[in-house]
Amino acid sequence: MAYDWASRWRSTVAPELHAYAQITYSNASFANERAADAEAARDRAYDEAVLALGYRNTAGNSATTATTQAGLATNARQGAESAAGTATTQAGLANTARIGAEAALSAAGQQVTLANNARSGAEAARDTAVSVAAFGFTATSATSLTIGLGARTFAIEAGKSFVIGQYVSAASTADPSISMAGPVTAHDRAAGQLTLAINATSGAGTLASWQLGLAASGAAAGVQTIAAGTYADADLAPLNTVTIISAANSAFAAAHLPCVTANSASAGWGDTIDWVVETLGFGAGAAARAAQTATPGAASGAASGLHFVRRKTGATWGRWKPARVLPTSTLTVSGGHMYGDSTRGLNRLNVIAAALSGSAASWSIPTTPQDGDTFAVVTNARADNTVAVSDIAVAGNGFSLGTAGDTVLLNRANTRYDFFFNASTNTWGVV
Repeated sequence: MAYDWASRWRSTVAPELHAYAQITYSNASFANERAADAEAARDRAYDEAVLALGYRNTAGNSATTATTQAGLATNARQGAESAAGTATTQAGLANTARIGAEAALSAAGQQVTLANNARSGAEAARDTAVSVAAFGFTATSATSLTIGLGARTFAIEAGKSFVIGQYVSAASTADPSISMAGPVTAHDRAAGQLTLAINATSGAGTLASWQLGLAASGAAAGVQTIAAGTYADADLAPLNTVTIISAANSAFAAAHLPCVTANSASAGWGDTIDWVVETLGFGAGAAARAAQTATPGAASGAASGLHFVRRKTGATWGRWKPARVLPTSTLTVSGGHMYGDSTRGLNRLNVIAAALSGSAASWSIPTTPQDGDTFAVVTNARADNTVAVSDIAVAGNGFSLGTAGDTVLLNRANTRYDFFFNASTNTWGVV
């Protein structure tokens, strides 16, 4: 029986079991393949789900953008409506401006007419003024004069309007290139006499037919030499010239030259001195700015070694001041102002005469000093001479004097006292 079972097993059961095993294996393999397919399908489903989620998000964003754009479109529409309203308003304003401009244009046309009328009137007034000026500031002369520097007097028509300081040219009527010019120094309107201080020339010769008129201020290039004796008054010397003016020392006021000695009690008071006068400057009339120097031409005499300078502003010359050595004069009479004049002792060495040694002497300090003015007093054998304060306080060297009537004691014999005026403090300093 066992044998039969074994034989049956081998021939029937075992093959069947093997067949069942094969079937089971095949089913398992198929099931495994289906499982793999299921996993692949699952992965594809997941990918499709992710893609679908992306589409959903994109759709959401597009919806948001569409909403925003709709809002912007609404704002743009409202802005366009506002701009349309503003444009309408501006159109109204432009129309109003156009109406105003048309009115202004019409008024401007009227003003042009009025301006043309005014211009015509002004031109007529100008022509009249030119005619009047031409009469007042032009002249003719038949005076025979030689071209040259210095004073020249022309006989002209009466009633002209020239004034001192104006710059006038006198040209030949036959040849205007021949001329001379300078500032007016004198004009007699009634008599018809015009004097010029010639400082610029062109051409040469002696002429007797002149055309005179106002000209631009000018002068010949460089310093011009004027013949000695051409002028007797230093105030009239033309700018940028050098000349010699001779005058008696006692006539300094008329000649406007420095005074070397103070009065006739001093040697040399009446001497005639040849002054070399150099005048440098620019401008004319109120605009004039000039400086003048005066140096004695002689190598000996009372004026030897002296040199004076002064300045001019406008029409006014300042005071002559010694540039190096002070001129010397002698005080021979006690009392009052030095040399009987309130300013004569300024810028001078004043020597007290030995003849006054019998008693103390006194003088007033010179008045109206200008900045930089000085004066000196040299005492005689006495130590009790005094100078009295006139209008300016004296300070320094132990003295402190303020009011008029105070005196400064010159308490040393045969000693020089120097006084210097300081305009900034309005005091005399003394050393």
